[in-house]
Amino acid sequence: MLSWTHRQSGALWLMDFLDKDLGDANIYTFGYPSFASIGSAARDLIQSFEIERSSRADFDTPIVFIASGTGGLVVKQVQSPTGYYR
Repeated sequence: MLSWTHRQSGALWLMDFLDKDLGDANIYTFGYPSFASIGSAARDLIQSFEIERSSRADFDTPIVFIASGTGGLVVKQVQSPTGYYR
């Protein structure tokens, strides 16, 4: 989470500011070990969503992904029509 945190103020902009811009948003973070493959990280992300969504009744809330670097490739794999999430 350090990469999303302002060095001087310590503000984590994903949680401290983004929610104010998006309104009633559910904000989650997802991390994976540096040695994980893109495919295994994508499967772990999908599993995390399935667990979270199974405990909620609110399925109308849109999902917005914010990612950088390899995390962007993980999200792309999750969203790919030939990827893991079908």
